Amino acid sequence: MSFMTLIAQGWIALIPLFICSVLVIAVILERMWAYNHVGQVPKELVRRIEGLVVAGQTFEAVTMLDDYDSAYARIMKATLARKNAGQEEINDVMLMTCDAEISDANRPLPILGTIGNIAPFIGLLGTVIGIMLAFREIAIKESAGFSVIGSQLAMALIATAFGLGVGIVAVIANNWCNAWVERYRRRLDGAPPPAVRPLTEADWPAALGRSDRFPEWLALFEREVADRPPAAVVGEWAPRLLPGAVGAATHGLIRTGHA
Repeated sequence: MSFMTLIAQGWIALIPLFICSVLVIAVILERMWAYNHVGQVPKELVRRIEGLVVAGQTFEAVTMLDDYDSAYARIMKATLARKNAGQEEINDVMLMTCDAEISDANRPLPILGTIGNIAPFIGLLGTVIGIMLAFREIAIKESAGFSVIGSQLAMALIATAFGLGVGIVAVIANNWCNAWVERYRRRLDGAPPPAVRPLTEADWPAALGRSDRFPEWLALFEREVADRPPAAVVGEWAPRLLPGAVGAATHGLIRTGHA
């Protein structure tokens, strides 16, 4: 059977379908490789980074993160670049960096979605062309019956089957990738920001009771304990924090008494 005969039976649709199948396989393999290489920064390294930041050695911390090709390392470097910023600005930087990482994870997925939508129609188009040409042959050869064109119709239907197969694989792969990206998004959203700088004497009162300022509190007390004896730190900070702790502990009792 010649190449022109195959085209006449609607097989011309198999050319774009073959290209689509190659693209689907390439995207699947590339995403599997990319998703398997999304690593985390070791906890020991995070502790070392926080220690360097508390000690004011931000440049050394960023240099240490350069050896790790992961989203978490890039997020930490982006926040460390704003070492003199407030916590609100740091959170904004984290959000923008996370969005950039999610966009990178989603980058090739529109290819899968597009192929999943159009591949069945391309196959159907090839089948329709093949059927039209088969009936045209019946009209030219008036004595021709189904036994003559049956094989041509069967060959034309292969285009639809191929298109459905490519589309199904593309849709399954696209759904799997989207589910992975959604889990990845939750992991990044749950990652706490590194403490860019400890709380200062001027801004610690505004951080009382705010859970989002915990990294700054942690950096503050790590610095205090490193610079002074623990008893001195407790002696200074207990009077400052005790009223709030007592108030929080008895708040429920006070509300019950008022009720």
